[in-house]
Amino acid sequence: FKQLQRAGARVEVIHFHLRTNVASPAVYERALREVAETCRAARFAPKFVDCGGGLPPPDVRTRDGRPVDSDFDLAELARRYADVLTQFPGAQELWLENGRFVSARSGVLVVRVLEVKTREKMRHLICDGGRTTQALVSQWELHDLLTVPERAGPTCPTTVCGPTCMAFDQLARRELPRSIRAGDCLVWMEAGAYHIPWETRFSHGYAAVLWHENDRLSLVRLRETFESWWGQWLVEGA
Repeated sequence: FKQLQRAGARVEVIHFHLRTNVASPAVYERALREVAETCRAARFAPKFVDCGGGLPPPDVRTRDGRPVDSDFDLAELARRYADVLTQFPGAQELWLENGRFVSARSGVLVVRVLEVKTREKMRHLICDGGRTTQALVSQWELHDLLTVPERAGPTCPTTVCGPTCMAFDQLARRELPRSIRAGDCLVWMEAGAYHIPWETRFSHGYAAVLWHENDRLSLVRLRETFESWWGQWLVEGA
């Protein structure tokens, strides 16, 4: 802080970011108290206190099936914020960056089943999208999964695999209807944040992106063709 002052910087903000899916308001309170202590030690009175993001979004579960927001109470969080902000004399605003909490429900990831592989204890659905290319959060979260057309009836243990060569590329592993077949689409819910920024071109081009508003569906990005994906590596005249 003193080095910034000597350099002539106008320092007005203190910022921290904890992680995604913060389990309890008490975690934010503890972090704010530690930050307040640091500010007092540095004789720094910030005008703006930025708590970053991390609020757990609704309808998302941990890998063991527990809702990530099961222990989170927004009213309690507001009370704790109001109490601990008294530790920051001169603070004018509290900033929050909870983009995923707001936008997770605004999007879905749709993948198509390309092939069905059945083994003795596990069926694998090989799809044209997955964890590696679009849905990194599936490594630590469970999201609802719908089928189009709707499939019902008896289920079996199923792994939903992406199109890459890595065993890591698993969008989901759960009981799913036996009637799912190649050509069906799977809709992975709560994909409105992270998925496009984290999308990769590992072995495959970018997916198509569609925008739904006022009962209208618009194509805003074409699916990248193999020729376009491969062509990025070719230098004309080489």
